Amino acid sequence: MLATTAADQLVICSKSPDAGKVLLYARNLNLPPLRGIYGEFRKRVDGENKKTKDAVAIQNPKSKIQNWNDELYLEFHRGCYTTHGDQKLYNRRGENLLYEAELFASLASIYCGVDYPKAEIEAAWKKLLFNQFHDILPGSSIPEVYEDALPEWQAMQNTASSILQQSLATLITQIDLSRLPFPDSFPIVVFNSLNWQRSEVVAVSLPGEPTQQWQICDSSGNQIISQLDADAKLLFLASDIPAVGYRLFWLSSTQEAPPQNQSKTIALQFYFRK
Repeated sequence: MLATTAADQLVICSKSPDAGKVLLYARNLNLPPLRGIYGEFRKRVDGENKKTKDAVAIQNPKSKIQNWNDELYLEFHRGCYTTHGDQKLYNRRGENLLYEAELFASLASIYCGVDYPKAEIEAAWKKLLFNQFHDILPGSSIPEVYEDALPEWQAMQNTASSILQQSLATLITQIDLSRLPFPDSFPIVVFNSLNWQRSEVVAVSLPGEPTQQWQICDSSGNQIISQLDADAKLLFLASDIPAVGYRLFWLSSTQEAPPQNQSKTIALQFYFRK
Protein backbone atom coordinates (compact mmCIF):
# COMPACT_ATOMS: atom_id res chain seq x y z
CA MET A 1 0.00 0.00 0.00
CA LEU A 2 1.11 3.57 -0.66
CA ALA A 3 0.80 6.38 1.86
CA THR A 4 1.92 9.99 1.82
CA THR A 5 3.40 11.62 4.92
CA ALA A 6 4.34 15.23 5.52
CA ALA A 7 7.95 14.52 4.63
CA ASP A 8 7.84 11.90 1.91
CA GLN A 9 6.10 8.78 0.68
CA LEU A 10 6.12 5.35 2.34
CA VAL A 11 5.44 1.99 0.76
CA ILE A 12 4.49 -0.94 3.01
CA CYS A 13 4.54 -4.36 1.35
CA SER A 14 2.78 -7.03 3.39
CA LYS A 15 1.59 -10.59 3.02
CA SER A 16 -0.72 -12.76 5.09
CA PRO A 17 -0.31 -13.45 8.00
CA ASP A 18 2.16 -10.56 8.50
CA ALA A 19 -0.41 -8.10 7.16
CA GLY A 20 -2.04 -7.51 10.51
CA LYS A 21 1.28 -6.70 12.11
CA VAL A 22 2.25 -4.24 9.39
CA LEU A 23 -1.17 -2.57 9.27
CA LEU A 24 -1.04 -2.08 13.04
CA TYR A 25 2.40 -0.50 12.63
CA ALA A 26 1.04 1.84 9.93
CA ARG A 27 -1.92 2.79 12.09
CA ASN A 28 0.38 3.63 15.01
CA LEU A 29 2.28 6.00 12.68
CA ASN A 30 -1.02 7.74 11.80
CA LEU A 31 -0.47 7.05 8.12
CA PRO A 32 -3.20 8.02 5.62
CA PRO A 33 -5.46 5.32 4.11
CA LEU A 34 -4.50 3.15 1.16
CA ARG A 35 -3.79 5.20 -1.97
CA GLY A 36 -2.37 2.78 -4.47
CA ILE A 37 -0.47 -0.42 -5.21
CA TYR A 38 3.18 -1.23 -5.52
CA GLY A 39 3.26 -0.98 -9.33
CA GLU A 40 2.00 2.62 -9.20
CA PHE A 41 4.50 3.47 -6.47
CA ARG A 42 7.40 1.88 -8.39
CA LYS A 43 6.66 3.87 -11.56
CA ARG A 44 6.46 7.09 -9.54
CA VAL A 45 9.73 6.38 -7.70
CA ASP A 46 11.57 5.43 -10.89
CA GLY A 47 10.45 8.68 -12.51
CA GLU A 48 11.45 10.77 -9.49
CA ASN A 49 14.82 8.97 -9.23
CA LYS A 50 15.57 9.75 -12.84
CA LYS A 51 14.76 13.43 -12.31
CA THR A 52 16.84 13.50 -9.12
CA LYS A 53 19.80 11.78 -10.77
CA ASP A 54 19.68 14.17 -13.72
CA ALA A 55 19.53 17.17 -11.38
CA VAL A 56 22.42 15.90 -9.23
CA ALA A 57 24.48 15.06 -12.29
CA ILE A 58 24.10 18.61 -13.54
CA GLN A 59 25.11 20.08 -10.15
CA ASN A 60 27.85 17.54 -9.37
CA PRO A 61 28.87 15.17 -12.16
CA LYS A 62 30.88 12.97 -9.73
CA SER A 63 27.99 12.32 -7.34
CA LYS A 64 26.33 8.88 -7.29
CA ILE A 65 22.99 8.00 -5.70
CA GLN A 66 23.12 4.52 -4.15
CA ASN A 67 20.38 1.97 -4.91
CA TRP A 68 19.58 -0.69 -2.26
CA ASN A 69 18.84 -4.07 -3.82
CA ASP A 70 18.92 -6.57 -0.94
CA GLU A 71 16.93 -7.89 2.03
CA LEU A 72 15.06 -5.34 4.14
CA TYR A 73 15.53 -6.09 7.85
CA LEU A 74 12.26 -6.27 9.79
CA GLU A 75 12.66 -4.69 13.23
CA PHE A 76 9.78 -6.75 14.62
CA HIS A 77 12.03 -9.83 14.51
CA ARG A 78 14.49 -8.53 17.08
CA GLY A 79 14.88 -10.55 20.29
CA CYS A 80 12.92 -13.57 19.07
CA TYR A 81 14.79 -15.85 21.50
CA THR A 82 13.42 -13.93 24.47
CA THR A 83 10.37 -11.93 23.29
CA HIS A 84 7.12 -13.26 24.80
CA GLY A 85 9.00 -15.79 26.90
CA ASP A 86 5.70 -17.14 28.21
CA GLN A 87 5.04 -18.61 24.75
CA LYS A 88 8.33 -20.51 24.88
CA LEU A 89 7.48 -21.72 28.39
CA TYR A 90 4.00 -22.92 27.41
CA ASN A 91 5.44 -24.66 24.37
CA ARG A 92 8.19 -26.58 26.18
CA ARG A 93 6.00 -27.51 29.15
CA GLY A 94 3.28 -28.61 26.75
CA GLU A 95 5.65 -30.81 24.77
CA ASN A 96 6.88 -32.51 27.93
CA LEU A 97 3.39 -32.86 29.36
CA LEU A 98 1.92 -34.35 26.20
CA TYR A 99 4.81 -36.81 25.96
CA GLU A 100 4.12 -38.04 29.49
CA ALA A 101 0.37 -38.14 28.88
CA GLU A 102 0.88 -40.26 25.74
CA LEU A 103 3.36 -42.55 27.47
CA PHE A 104 1.37 -43.36 30.60
CA ALA A 105 -1.95 -43.44 28.74
CA SER A 106 -0.42 -46.08 26.46
CA LEU A 107 0.81 -48.12 29.45
CA ALA A 108 -2.58 -47.83 31.15
CA SER A 109 -4.24 -49.05 27.97
CA ILE A 110 -1.84 -52.00 27.62
CA TYR A 111 -1.72 -53.16 31.24
CA CYS A 112 -5.15 -52.09 32.52
CA GLY A 113 -7.30 -52.37 29.42
CA VAL A 114 -8.65 -48.81 29.52
CA ASP A 115 -9.39 -46.92 26.31
CA TYR A 116 -6.56 -44.85 24.91
CA PRO A 117 -7.67 -41.17 24.66
CA LYS A 118 -6.61 -40.79 21.03
CA ALA A 119 -8.99 -37.97 20.09
CA GLU A 120 -8.20 -35.87 23.18
CA ILE A 121 -4.44 -36.23 22.76
CA GLU A 122 -4.62 -35.45 19.04
CA ALA A 123 -6.67 -32.31 19.70
CA ALA A 124 -4.21 -31.17 22.39
CA TRP A 125 -1.24 -31.72 20.06
CA LYS A 126 -2.94 -29.70 17.31
CA LYS A 127 -3.42 -26.77 19.68
CA LEU A 128 0.26 -26.88 20.63
CA LEU A 129 1.51 -27.26 17.05
CA PHE A 130 -0.72 -24.43 15.80
CA ASN A 131 0.86 -22.09 18.34
CA GLN A 132 4.31 -23.03 17.03
CA PHE A 133 3.51 -20.85 14.02
CA HIS A 134 6.53 -18.79 12.96
CA ASP A 135 5.24 -15.51 14.40
CA ILE A 136 3.44 -16.78 17.53
CA LEU A 137 6.23 -18.80 19.13
CA PRO A 138 9.06 -16.34 18.27
CA GLY A 139 7.07 -13.49 19.84
CA SER A 140 6.80 -11.29 16.74
CA SER A 141 3.00 -11.28 16.37
CA ILE A 142 0.68 -8.42 17.30
CA PRO A 143 -0.76 -8.37 20.87
CA GLU A 144 -4.19 -9.59 19.75
CA VAL A 145 -2.65 -12.87 18.59
CA TYR A 146 -1.43 -13.71 22.08
CA GLU A 147 -4.85 -12.96 23.53
CA ASP A 148 -6.12 -15.78 21.32
CA ALA A 149 -3.13 -18.06 21.90
CA LEU A 150 -3.25 -18.04 25.71
CA PRO A 151 -6.58 -19.92 26.04
CA GLU A 152 -5.29 -22.50 23.55
CA TRP A 153 -2.15 -23.11 25.60
CA GLN A 154 -4.20 -23.46 28.77
CA ALA A 155 -6.73 -25.81 27.18
CA MET A 156 -3.90 -27.99 25.88
CA GLN A 157 -2.23 -28.15 29.30
CA ASN A 158 -5.50 -28.92 31.09
CA THR A 159 -6.21 -31.79 28.71
CA ALA A 160 -2.71 -33.25 28.99
CA SER A 161 -2.64 -32.92 32.79
CA SER A 162 -6.03 -34.60 33.13
CA ILE A 163 -5.00 -37.53 30.91
CA LEU A 164 -1.71 -37.91 32.75
CA GLN A 165 -3.28 -37.94 36.22
CA GLN A 166 -6.00 -40.38 35.19
CA SER A 167 -3.43 -42.69 33.59
CA LEU A 168 -1.16 -42.67 36.66
CA ALA A 169 -4.11 -43.32 38.96
CA THR A 170 -5.12 -46.28 36.78
CA LEU A 171 -1.60 -47.74 36.82
CA ILE A 172 -1.38 -47.43 40.60
CA THR A 173 -4.35 -49.79 40.92
CA GLN A 174 -2.09 -52.56 39.59
CA ILE A 175 0.56 -52.05 42.32
CA ASP A 176 0.45 -54.22 45.43
CA LEU A 177 -0.01 -51.78 48.32
CA SER A 178 -0.95 -54.38 50.94
CA ARG A 179 2.51 -54.77 52.53
CA LEU A 180 2.72 -51.77 54.83
CA PRO A 181 6.07 -51.44 56.64
CA PHE A 182 4.30 -49.74 59.57
CA PRO A 183 0.64 -49.35 60.53
CA ASP A 184 -1.22 -46.39 58.98
CA SER A 185 1.46 -45.79 56.37
CA PHE A 186 0.73 -43.88 53.15
CA PRO A 187 2.07 -45.16 49.80
CA ILE A 188 4.19 -42.83 47.65
CA VAL A 189 4.67 -43.95 44.06
CA VAL A 190 7.39 -42.14 42.14
CA PHE A 191 7.18 -42.56 38.34
CA ASN A 192 10.00 -42.00 35.85
CA SER A 193 8.96 -41.03 32.32
CA LEU A 194 12.53 -40.96 30.97
CA ASN A 195 14.22 -43.77 29.05
CA TRP A 196 17.00 -44.14 31.60
CA GLN A 197 17.23 -44.75 35.33
CA ARG A 198 17.26 -41.60 37.41
CA SER A 199 17.41 -40.35 41.00
CA GLU A 200 15.54 -37.25 42.06
CA VAL A 201 14.63 -35.30 45.20
CA VAL A 202 10.89 -35.54 45.89
CA ALA A 203 8.78 -33.13 47.99
CA VAL A 204 5.84 -34.74 49.82
CA SER A 205 2.90 -32.82 51.26
CA LEU A 206 2.23 -34.12 54.77
CA PRO A 207 -1.20 -35.22 56.00
CA GLY A 208 -2.53 -34.86 59.55
CA GLU A 209 -1.57 -32.30 62.17
CA PRO A 210 1.40 -30.00 61.56
CA THR A 211 3.02 -31.19 64.80
CA GLN A 212 2.92 -34.85 63.76
CA GLN A 213 6.28 -36.39 62.85
CA TRP A 214 6.87 -38.43 59.70
CA GLN A 215 9.51 -40.60 58.07
CA ILE A 216 10.09 -42.08 54.62
CA CYS A 217 10.75 -45.80 54.12
CA ASP A 218 11.42 -47.88 51.03
CA SER A 219 9.35 -50.91 50.09
CA SER A 220 11.40 -53.09 52.46
CA GLY A 221 10.79 -50.82 55.45
CA ASN A 222 14.27 -49.26 55.50
CA GLN A 223 14.23 -45.63 56.60
CA ILE A 224 15.44 -43.03 54.09
CA ILE A 225 16.97 -39.75 55.16
CA SER A 226 14.49 -36.91 54.90
CA GLN A 227 14.09 -33.31 55.96
CA LEU A 228 11.43 -30.62 56.19
CA ASP A 229 11.67 -27.64 53.88
CA ALA A 230 10.45 -24.10 54.48
CA ASP A 231 6.98 -25.01 53.18
CA ALA A 232 6.62 -27.90 55.66
CA LYS A 233 7.03 -30.48 52.91
CA LEU A 234 9.12 -33.58 53.50
CA LEU A 235 12.08 -33.94 51.13
CA PHE A 236 13.79 -37.23 50.36
CA LEU A 237 15.99 -38.68 47.63
CA ALA A 238 14.09 -41.17 45.48
CA SER A 239 17.05 -43.07 44.07
CA ASP A 240 17.32 -45.46 41.15
CA ILE A 241 13.86 -45.05 39.66
CA PRO A 242 13.76 -47.49 36.70
CA ALA A 243 13.48 -46.22 33.14
CA VAL A 244 9.81 -45.78 32.20
CA GLY A 245 8.96 -47.32 35.56
CA TYR A 246 8.33 -46.55 39.21
CA ARG A 247 9.44 -47.18 42.79
CA LEU A 248 7.25 -47.50 45.86
CA PHE A 249 7.98 -45.62 49.07
CA TRP A 250 6.02 -45.23 52.27
CA LEU A 251 5.23 -42.25 54.46
CA SER A 252 4.94 -43.37 58.08
CA SER A 253 4.31 -41.65 61.38
CA THR A 254 7.21 -41.55 63.83
CA GLN A 255 8.07 -40.04 67.19
CA GLU A 256 11.41 -38.76 65.95
CA ALA A 257 11.24 -35.44 64.14
CA PRO A 258 13.04 -35.21 60.80
CA PRO A 259 15.87 -32.67 60.67
CA GLN A 260 15.05 -29.18 59.43
CA ASN A 261 17.53 -27.68 56.95
CA GLN A 262 20.40 -29.80 58.28
CA SER A 263 21.06 -32.10 55.34
CA LYS A 264 22.80 -29.71 52.97
CA THR A 265 23.34 -32.46 50.39
CA ILE A 266 19.64 -33.13 49.95
CA ALA A 267 18.76 -29.45 50.00
CA LEU A 268 21.34 -28.56 47.35
CA GLN A 269 20.28 -31.42 45.11
CA PHE A 270 16.66 -30.39 45.43
CA TYR A 271 17.23 -26.76 44.55
CA PHE A 272 19.73 -27.57 41.83
CA ARG A 273 17.42 -30.05 40.14
CA LYS A 274 14.52 -27.61 40.25
